Amino acid sequence: MKKIALGITNFELGTKVSQQLTDAGFQVDFIAKDDPVPLDCEITIIPADGWAETDLSDIGSYFIGYADTMTSDEVITWKEKGFNRTILTSALNRNVRDIVAQILDERK
Repeated sequence: MKKIALGITNFELGTKVSQQLTDAGFQVDFIAKDDPVPLDCEITIIPADGWAETDLSDIGSYFIGYADTMTSDEVITWKEKGFNRTILTSALNRNVRDIVAQILDERK
C-alpha cells in the first residue's frame, strides 16, 4: 500500500482529500509543518505558501504544493524550493485521486 503524507492545515479540505485517498487504497499520514516528512511516503501534499521557506529538494518524496491562487513567479519560487508540482486547491479537492495515480504511474 502506497503512503501519502498530508500537511493540509484546513480541516475540511484535509478530511475530503484523505477520504478520497483512503477510498482509492492509499495509506494517509498527517504531518504538521514542523514534523519531518516520513521517508516511506511516496507523495507529500502540503500548502505551497505555508512551506515555501522549507527546502524540500533533499527529501526523497514527490512534493505537491497547493494554493488558492498562484502567480507564475510563485510557481517558479516553489519549484526552486523543491516542489515537483503545484496545483490549485480546487483541483486538489476535485482530482487528488487522479493526480496521485498519474504521478505514481509516471514514477514506476
